[in-house]
Amino acid sequence: MRRSVLDVARFGATAVAVVALAIAPAAWSLTSLTADWSLAGTAIAAGVEASRYDVLPVTGVHPYSTALQRWHSSGQRDVPQDAGEIHVAATDYSAISDAAAFVKAGFGSLDWGGSTGWVEYEVQVDTPGLYCLRIDYTPKDDGIADIERAIRVDGSFPFEEARRLILDRRWRNERYPFDRDEFNNEIRARQEQVFQRESKLLDDANGRHSEPFRWYFDAGRHTIRIEGLRSGVILHRISLVAPPVISPYVAPGDLDVSHASGWMVSIEAENPSSKSHSSVMAAAGGDPIVSPREDGVTLYNTLSWKKGGEWAEWSFEVPRDGYYQIGFRFRQNIKQGMPAHRTILIDGKVPFEEFMAYPFRYDYEWQSSWVTNSEGRPCLVWLSAGRHVIRLVADNSPMRPTLDAIVNVITDLRDLSLTIKMATGGTVDRYRDWDLEQQIPDAESRLRSSARRLRDEYDRLLQLAGHTPDSAAPLLVCAAQLDDLADRMDLLPLRYRQLSLDGGSVAEVLGNAMIALQEEPLQIDQVYIADPEAQLPPARSSLLTRLWVTISNFIRSFGRDYDAVGKGDEDALTIWVGRGRDYVSLMQQLTDRDFTPRTGIRVAFSVMPREDQLILANSAGEPPDLATGVYFPTPVTLASRNALVDLTTFDDYEEVVSRFHPGALVSYQYLGGVYALPETQNFWVLFYRRDIIEALEIRLPDTWDDVVSILPLLQQRGMNFYIPVSAGTGVKSIVVTAPFILQEGAELYQNGGLRSGLSTPEALRGFRRMVELYTTYSIDQFVAVVFQNLRSGDIPIGVSDYLTYTQLKAAAPELEGLWGIAPMPGVVREDGQVARWAPGASHAAIMFRASERQEQAWEWLKWWTSAETQATYGNEVEALFGPGYRWNTANLEAIAQIPWTEEELRAIRDQWKWLKDIPQVPGGYMLERELSFAWNRAVIGTASGIQNPRQALEEADRNISRELLRKQLEFGLVDEQGNPLRRLELPLITEPWDVGQEDVR
Repeated sequence: MRRSVLDVARFGATAVAVVALAIAPAAWSLTSLTADWSLAGTAIAAGVEASRYDVLPVTGVHPYSTALQRWHSSGQRDVPQDAGEIHVAATDYSAISDAAAFVKAGFGSLDWGGSTGWVEYEVQVDTPGLYCLRIDYTPKDDGIADIERAIRVDGSFPFEEARRLILDRRWRNERYPFDRDEFNNEIRARQEQVFQRESKLLDDANGRHSEPFRWYFDAGRHTIRIEGLRSGVILHRISLVAPPVISPYVAPGDLDVSHASGWMVSIEAENPSSKSHSSVMAAAGGDPIVSPREDGVTLYNTLSWKKGGEWAEWSFEVPRDGYYQIGFRFRQNIKQGMPAHRTILIDGKVPFEEFMAYPFRYDYEWQSSWVTNSEGRPCLVWLSAGRHVIRLVADNSPMRPTLDAIVNVITDLRDLSLTIKMATGGTVDRYRDWDLEQQIPDAESRLRSSARRLRDEYDRLLQLAGHTPDSAAPLLVCAAQLDDLADRMDLLPLRYRQLSLDGGSVAEVLGNAMIALQEEPLQIDQVYIADPEAQLPPARSSLLTRLWVTISNFIRSFGRDYDAVGKGDEDALTIWVGRGRDYVSLMQQLTDRDFTPRTGIRVAFSVMPREDQLILANSAGEPPDLATGVYFPTPVTLASRNALVDLTTFDDYEEVVSRFHPGALVSYQYLGGVYALPETQNFWVLFYRRDIIEALEIRLPDTWDDVVSILPLLQQRGMNFYIPVSAGTGVKSIVVTAPFILQEGAELYQNGGLRSGLSTPEALRGFRRMVELYTTYSIDQFVAVVFQNLRSGDIPIGVSDYLTYTQLKAAAPELEGLWGIAPMPGVVREDGQVARWAPGASHAAIMFRASERQEQAWEWLKWWTSAETQATYGNEVEALFGPGYRWNTANLEAIAQIPWTEEELRAIRDQWKWLKDIPQVPGGYMLERELSFAWNRAVIGTASGIQNPRQALEEADRNISRELLRKQLEFGLVDEQGNPLRRLELPLITEPWDVGQEDVR
């Protein structure tokens, strides 16, 4: 018996390399996936030290920190400053992937117009050692996506981070001071890109290292290959240079302050001379001390950013040669109890070691401080008279040891959880005794070790912060939970899911903590350059000032409409928007500068906090002219009550709707009319972790049968496949259950929308397939947040939507380049095509029947849904807020102008061929509810047991039909005997819509 358990444990150990980390900047070793079981077992015997502390990425490439340590251990050092620089003109390449993709632009420059391909250079190195790699370049286009490249040296990546390197763009505010709206509130400026020659020492894209990367070259000839990943660029020169020497600060011994007069220049931080990303943006300071000040209005009078590697810089002039001190008025009140870090550069160089990862301490209030040394004395910087530039780079390097430790703990917990699951068969039997000490002898020690390591990291952060690091509190909570599990080892077989499998597990809590710890939030009001004798301005306003401002704002609040974004007048169109204020403000700006000058039609926008306000406003006879950001079930709900305008009555309707997929209009049709235009469009696609899928040698599944075929391989390693039906424990949304019905060729409704379509054999096949994925093939019934599982790697592949895409973009920068999307699996049709039918669950724009300005409203709708406007708006949203706010426009032409990668765009378009939204009928809510209940009865069961799929679906069909009939009587669609009086005339879409793109596979 012990032998079999150890075999299980050994097999579980092989999952460590792939299951766990995945959270780290790289995927994990293929070695332990393919090794002989007896070799894999050594990890268990050794307490899994190898897997916890030094696991190789899939390709066998170490992370940079490990590579640098190994170079240093083997005696490699930075080349001396007098070693000379090695330069290669961009046009002097030795090999190139496709000559047609590169154009020699003169003066040694190479125009690399696309985002793919590669170019290779040869360099002769005479002095062996560690170099920095510098690239001189100019951004090729005015896109907002990062310029991403990868670099191989002599055919391989020297470290994992070389797979994704960023060549920064340069941005600035289009204008300053900022414009004002009709309420005198400031409007964030549009962002414009600055095109100039740049010179960059390649560094960590996520700010995990304060200094530029070192690259080892021995004496001899070497090849450097630059591979395209994203965005075009013009290359000028590639150079190997000696790494910068950064010394500790030494106070000047001959400081002459006779000329000092208390001179100081104060720079308004909200208007940097340039910045790395357009999403490094101005923010409201919210305090009377913040400059500039104006009571009663919104001012964007500070600069805020938090993502590692992002920077902002300001230019300034000093009147004479001499020593100067540098200071800031700042606030860091987000990362509770922890400092935020910035590396400070003057004229492109870090003056002293103290300026690397300089801490800006936490405080709820605003602070003013000079940059000081360890003794608290200001660091004086020698500056010549004239113009200079100061740059602040968000630096996450102090958090890297903690993040690595968390990664290792999660790795071990997932491994231990999998080992217990395999040893116990995954059963939870309170009446069975387990002897884990015999079966998994190191289980308790591993729990204690993980708890101890979390406490050690908490103590390190405590020392770093100087006081209680509240943002790191989850480490103590998880350590206590691990000790509690270790205290009751006899109950561990019943509680092992608390390690990594359940919602709220230790692994999930630690994963969430990582998101917070990897951010470096900082808000800066002013930058100070001053004589050594100058005094800092006050950091906080007086109590009397605050009291006066509070009272004034309270009085003003009685006359302010907090939902209004534009004032308008009696002749202005009123539009309510179901989105956040920043989105709405941008809509108002775009309308004011483009639509109104073109048409003379004024528009006033308001934020709509809740959609039920539309029903209430219509009942009161005071609806807006238009509403946008309306969720897809709402238009027909209002149209059935005669509240909306049938858009087909406009002469150019057909021309306008040609902008959209026909399937996107299905949800907005009622009794032959169309009552909304789609604004945004969701998409369901296959998300996958490239590193893990490649390590497992899995081919992306094209059909649900393919999914079934890969499940054993995944589940043997403690992984699984995800479908969105697992997303919640409540009612399953119709948008996640419908694809299984639709892909079998069934329709959700019959008889023109008057009867349920679940009684057909095709519907039963689809429902049975959905159920059997759980009951027969054991995919997880509940997954709290699939983003976390994709991030950790225990679900390396699955179907999800736009929300998961934005989460991965915004909160998992370490996974850039390690995940991808493809069309979702489907069912093979008789003609050989794979049917991938899925709804889009779009948001829409509607026009109210009570509007007296319907023609003007239609003009705005045409303008708003046009390709030009949608592309402009989408790019401006992303420019302001980052890729986590990607605008998923429903316009088929505009989507190509949003900064998707070529692969992403192909996948989305290929999936959109099979778009078929959910028809909306009176009583249609019962379809969603009963399909969900049927799933519960067939998968989870009731007090009377688990029903087979046929019984569960037949019961659902009866209940749906009963409710549909009741609502049809209410709306006069049938008579008392159930005979049709009017048909809903639901559109029937049976063939994919060809958008002219080949399948991404």
